[in-house]
Amino acid sequence: EFVDENRDHTMLTIVQTESFGNPVPIHTVVKGLDPAKKYRCLMNGAVRSGASWMGAGLTPDRILKQYESLVIEFVRE
Repeated sequence: EFVDENRDHTMLTIVQTESFGNPVPIHTVVKGLDPAKKYRCLMNGAVRSGASWMGAGLTPDRILKQYESLVIEFVRE
């Protein structure tokens, strides 16, 4: 996960290294956002507070195969 110094832009990378024993679909949370600001997830267009993304997280709408990756970007509104 990469967050720029102003916390305006975040890139979250998910890599499925082992399919066995991992729940499907994958659920993850984001770290390092400003809890009081709103962020748009560029994967699905949803806008929520940084606190919501960091607390509730998100479930990508895509199921990853073994050794497949997904990059999800969040941009401050």
